[in-house]
Amino acid sequence: MRVLPLASTLRAVGFKADQAALVLADSQVVVPIVAVHGAQVPWGKVVADGVPVVPAQRRPSMLAAPGGAGARAGRRLADQARVRFHAAA
Repeated sequence: MRVLPLASTLRAVGFKADQAALVLADSQVVVPIVAVHGAQVPWGKVVADGVPVVPAQRRPSMLAAPGGAGARAGRRLADQARVRFHAAA
């Protein structure tokens, strides 16, 4: 099993979040998150270079809309993403 250094992962996640923010109209909702499967995350969450690193089971709570905007904002954002992003071929 090959393990990538965390620094390169954080850079890649940050870059992808920046690219998504450019494409989506409401860039406030684009935040990089690294979800870890099969390993412990100290204290349940670590922030490295501004990127939260969390256990995978915590990811759903991290994806809540900021300010409690709720499901409507989530659907609007998902609709924007479907229109503006293209599936990988």
